[in-house]
Amino acid sequence: MDYYTKEEVDRLVERVRLQTIEDILKSLPFVVRNMVTSASRRYELANKFYEENKDLANDKSLSAAVIEEMDAKYPGMPFEELLEKAAPEIRRRLTLRQDVNYHRTGRPSLEQLDNSLNGMV
Repeated sequence: MDYYTKEEVDRLVERVRLQTIEDILKSLPFVVRNMVTSASRRYELANKFYEENKDLANDKSLSAAVIEEMDAKYPGMPFEELLEKAAPEIRRRLTLRQDVNYHRTGRPSLEQLDNSLNGMV
């Protein structure tokens, strides 16, 4: 059985560390290229989505929120398919939002409160 000195082990660990760093640095251009390609493709698909769904183009913040929510719900689903699934849900939520009255109704008056319980719940 061979025994190694601390210095030999340290040199071996350092060589492995340097080789690992070199391998990671060599792979970075491929990783970055894939990320840029993916982001570019998603951008193109999003533009196509809004071209085909012009009624949703005015509410991109709601659309983005629904798409992100569905992306979390269906991880790994192709982005194009995700957009197809999201469109009906975005329209449904837009309909719900249109039914909400956003106008202020004023402050409640203390005179209108029912004091018959005298503070008892």
